[in-house]
Amino acid sequence: MRLTLIAAVAILGIACGSSPSSPSDDGPTDLVLSNFRVSSSGHFAGTGPIYSLCGNITVAQSVTETVVLHDLVLTIRDASGQTLLTWSDPTIFTRLDGGGLFGCFGAPTDPDPTHGLGSTFVARITYSRVTGPSRVIEASGSITGSP
Repeated sequence: MRLTLIAAVAILGIACGSSPSSPSDDGPTDLVLSNFRVSSSGHFAGTGPIYSLCGNITVAQSVTETVVLHDLVLTIRDASGQTLLTWSDPTIFTRLDGGGLFGCFGAPTDPDPTHGLGSTFVARITYSRVTGPSRVIEASGSITGSP
């Protein structure tokens, strides 16, 4: 009786999700982000800083399928972590057949003239293999330049 009760509790615990589980593994990333940086070289009168997002996006060597870039969102934050600017690159939709994108992806301007130069950035790229679900990869760092 006792063994039956223990077995029943164990089965119910597993069925109800009370057993410990490990995080799901989505496997290795399909893209490699390198040399991502954001800099600013000033601003126009009546605006906040102008930012320049540059870096390299390459398909991982293990990937043999085409990878499609769907969206790139740049978030600029101040020293306290408050978001100053969120910008999406409308031209990032690209098919990568084993190659990559290199260079600068955009130069968004903060429209708020009261904002000083941001401290940090996060560049978030949504992508997928042609035959798979969308995934996200991020690069982040400090911002360099002058307001």
